[in-house]
Amino acid sequence: MDNEEVFALPDHLVDHDYFLPVVYEDDHILREEEVEELVEEEVEQLDEEEEEEPIVRVSETYRLIPGVHNRSRIYVDNLGFKYYKRETRGQRVYLVCERQKQQNQYCPSTATVSANLNDNRIRLGYYHDHQPRVIDLNVPFLRETIGERGIDPAVATSFMKTLCNNEIINHPEAAPNYTFIQAQERVKKMRRRRFPAQPLDIGQLAVALNEARNAIYALTVQNPPSRFFQQALVVNGRSVGVIFANMDAVNKYREELATG
Repeated sequence: MDNEEVFALPDHLVDHDYFLPVVYEDDHILREEEVEELVEEEVEQLDEEEEEEPIVRVSETYRLIPGVHNRSRIYVDNLGFKYYKRETRGQRVYLVCERQKQQNQYCPSTATVSANLNDNRIRLGYYHDHQPRVIDLNVPFLRETIGERGIDPAVATSFMKTLCNNEIINHPEAAPNYTFIQAQERVKKMRRRRFPAQPLDIGQLAVALNEARNAIYALTVQNPPSRFFQQALVVNGRSVGVIFANMDAVNKYREELATG
């Protein structure tokens, strides 16, 4: 008989040859040494695949976006890394990674760009040691616009909700990631920074109220607004108070006041 072995099967399985066990000839049985060789070959193949050079993306261009501080600018490259301006020398602007302001997450990356804003190429000095943060590049523009409108004396409305709604129409992409509360807090901070210095006495208050740079604080809430009458009250050469008057209201009720 050949190398085949015969197995007795139950009658009801005779027609189903998938039940038959597979019997290998002696020279087809893998020895333990051969199994180890095959495993080593597979491991070497996997190592070769892992050693393939990864695709390295390079920072090539940049764009400017508004920073948190009014009229400040941040550089963002095509990979999403953010940079702050360190200095300008000649026709080159030197940048540093945003993480150089964070000691616990310091990144040594630096870059340079041309002082010519029409040239948006960027060249790295040192590479980043981290991944770029995912940010919505539309939000800074909405934030800046709302802030500027909030401190603009020419803006007719002083209601934050109306102001925000008007600007969201112009920046709909940023609206989902910038809340009304954030906008309100930003405008409050910007307005506080523009308050005049605290006067030390009545005389300084009278002078501050009549300075051109503080004219916005001397306007009535009427539409259109008008300027308050403001004048120091001087007694015996000493400022003892400030007189305020809404001249529009005085003129409006002058006749009634005269005949009263």
